[in-house]
Amino acid sequence: MLKLDPYEIPKSREELEQAYKELARVHELSRRQYEAQIKFLQDRLKVIARQTFAHNSDRVAEALFNEAEVISAMQEVDNPLEDDGEKKAKQKKKKRPFIPEHLPREDVRHELPVDQRKCHVDGHPLHEAGQEVREELEFVPAKLRVRRHILVKYACRHCQEMMITAPAPKRMIAGSQAGSGLIAHVAISKYMDHIPLHRQESQFHRLGVNLSRTTMANWMIKVGELLLPIRNIILDRIIEGHVVQCDETPLRVIKIDGEVVDKKSYMWCMARWGPGPKYVLYEFDRTRSSAVPKRLFLNTKAICKSTDIAATTVFALQTQR
Repeated sequence: MLKLDPYEIPKSREELEQAYKELARVHELSRRQYEAQIKFLQDRLKVIARQTFAHNSDRVAEALFNEAEVISAMQEVDNPLEDDGEKKAKQKKKKRPFIPEHLPREDVRHELPVDQRKCHVDGHPLHEAGQEVREELEFVPAKLRVRRHILVKYACRHCQEMMITAPAPKRMIAGSQAGSGLIAHVAISKYMDHIPLHRQESQFHRLGVNLSRTTMANWMIKVGELLLPIRNIILDRIIEGHVVQCDETPLRVIKIDGEVVDKKSYMWCMARWGPGPKYVLYEFDRTRSSAVPKRLFLNTKAICKSTDIAATTVFALQTQR
């Protein structure tokens, strides 16, 4: 590849032709890059406009189906002015290990058949002279298993009257057949990965288990009750700070306690501000008035900061007195 020098004039017709071809190649790569960037930004603008101005029932997070092709094209023509040597050096410098070292390794040994372990020159048998190791990252799909708790019974052969059964382990939710790992997976999928219960129901159905969303919803309610002591401890740690940062975000809820809700509800976020450990707590409420932080931070001397002046400024002034 010819590297162009803007201060050097071609001295022969051959050099001029090479320079012209190189300029044409750079121009074509630049055009493809700009067209890919414009197409990508246009698609993003369409999605943002739809989410902003469309009707509530039509505000769907549309996936950019051609996102992979657009990004691939943009990376392919990242910088057409660099020669091959500069590109390779740049790629080598930015290269990061794709497969983490802490993951377990599974060795799959590939050997030649016995009848092929012969030298093609003199026919003598071949011996193992080394190995070439190639790694690839593999995904193991999720699977369910049934853990059977066998409670052994003991009896007295002499009197034949006494019988003792080994105690059963305490279940996370009394009366439920769900293990703690399954309940934790449903909670993490719902509240961290944002997978609704009806989608998890479909996922479990594909695994051959008919687990209804109603059952999982009852599990989440029980988990909330079990985590209530931890919630109270986090709130106490937040209140111990000198300043509390507090803000609310609108939240759409269809029903509350079986009642259809037409108005907006809110998710309050509270965080400890300043030095020391960081604590964050989320609290659901149907209103955004100052009554919410007053209830949460009752009998405290902390200062409450918020971007919502109408809701929390009065409370902040009262707690400073």
